[in-house]
Amino acid sequence: MRSRSPWAPMRHTHLFDASFRRPCQPVRTRHADWSQGSVATMREALLTACVLAAPLPATAHDTWILPARWNVPVGGAVVLDLTSAMDFPTPETAARPDRLVDRRIRIGGVVSSLEVSPAATGARALQLSAAPTAAGLATLWITTRPRTLDLKPEEVEHYLREVGAAETIGERWRRSPDKAWRETYVKVAKTFVRVGVAPNDESWREAVGASLELVPTSDPTTLSPGQELAFVLLWKGKPLADL
Repeated sequence: MRSRSPWAPMRHTHLFDASFRRPCQPVRTRHADWSQGSVATMREALLTACVLAAPLPATAHDTWILPARWNVPVGGAVVLDLTSAMDFPTPETAARPDRLVDRRIRIGGVVSSLEVSPAATGARALQLSAAPTAAGLATLWITTRPRTLDLKPEEVEHYLREVGAAETIGERWRRSPDKAWRETYVKVAKTFVRVGVAPNDESWREAVGASLELVPTSDPTTLSPGQELAFVLLWKGKPLADL
């Protein structure tokens, strides 16, 4: 697999303008080999953290940025594939560059833009890149532009069944008088790459400022199989509690 690394990219989070909000608490998951099963466990944890905060989109596609290499030399190219798909880490649909409101890399406290490579016809991922000139832990992230959808009742029911929320969010939605479902969402993806040798770089502790963001509580680039990886879930920069 391409993700033969001691850590895995953080996948997307949806933000909504709907109701049913409820606070959340730090997410915790256990690292094995980031196989499909372990990623599914992480996704379940994220859904537990976020499905109760707001309604869900009508598609189960995840969005992620996956580095070609997890360690690069200073001056070397950090290359990422941005894609949306059903089965991590297999790419499926390349994001359009105009859908991105943010595409950033932070290293050594300096934030700059990621370069976009023109996507070939039929490409399954949009390629982003940077060439850091200093050693450190690079934090990389993207944010999409808001998109608003009006969903039909059958579409809502299908998705809630698919993610196991038919008896929670679904019950509250069915009790609503008009069954209207409008959502505005964005997608946020974030990951880390080590550049050169910088053993004391702890910038993974620092949020990048996304509205809804997972921040690891330990260095995600030093994980070994079986170690636990925990995150603090931030909403507008403040930890959410009491999930």
